[in-house]
Amino acid sequence: MRILKWLGIVFGGLFLLLIVFITFIYISSNSKLNAVESEEKFPVEIKTDSLSLAAGEHLAITRGCTDCHGPQLAGGIIMDNPAMGTIVAPNLTEGKGGIGGKLTTELWERAIRQGIGFDGRPLLIMPSDDYYYMTKNDLSNLLSYIKSVPPVDNELPELSPGPVMRMLLTFGEVETMPARIRQLKHKRQEEFVEGVNPGFGRYLSTNCISCHRQDMSGGKIKGGDPSWPPAANLTPHMEQGLGGWQKADFVKALREGKSTNGRELHPAMPRTFGYFTDEEIEALWLYLRSIPAIESEKE
Repeated sequence: MRILKWLGIVFGGLFLLLIVFITFIYISSNSKLNAVESEEKFPVEIKTDSLSLAAGEHLAITRGCTDCHGPQLAGGIIMDNPAMGTIVAPNLTEGKGGIGGKLTTELWERAIRQGIGFDGRPLLIMPSDDYYYMTKNDLSNLLSYIKSVPPVDNELPELSPGPVMRMLLTFGEVETMPARIRQLKHKRQEEFVEGVNPGFGRYLSTNCISCHRQDMSGGKIKGGDPSWPPAANLTPHMEQGLGGWQKADFVKALREGKSTNGRELHPAMPRTFGYFTDEEIEALWLYLRSIPAIESEKE
């Protein structure tokens, strides 16, 4: 009987510790999901001319908007499992279930470049650390296009982090977008000459930051699916990076999603980059060849 009593005490204590741990995870993760203040206010000009809308559509495709929110921008469920939770790309249109009608241009800018939702809460999956660098003109064209897309009725569930996602948030393995943006080192590049030159390529490379890091050295994708391989090293490093690549190899990787040996690139690598123009791909290539060769960090 005494043994049973001690076993009861031990298991009771372990159960209490488990409850305390779960409570800590919930409170800590909730604190990171609470409302945040916008750091800047930026009114966006809405345009209606065909050139601006076409440029905006090109941005929506090549910047990955249609990857997550769908070709009609009606949103969808990106992930839904008990461990990670329900991760949703919202309906961006003004149709039933859409958030388009709720957002002023200031709120749109805040969501895209600052990672703050219309309700003031931090966004999780939205790659605002890439979009932070978007120029005023590109942001204006992109938003003009989004607002021109016809309404689509598509009601979606709310984002609901699961226990594993909450643990990753608590221990810093996943960060909210405002937290990631505060860590950015480069200034926004408003002035450059579009064309085949490294300056334009540097601007385009901001598409790659959230996975390949600011120095393009690649490595573990923070906040990505744990099953994903490390992001490739895009610097000219001969052993780990693109040092042995030719421009044709780079074009093939973006256009066809295949590496130099014909291997299919992991689906985490957006195929929408294949819609870059020839000029954009060459400018990006020139920039990546101009940066220092850096070894990938050992994880």
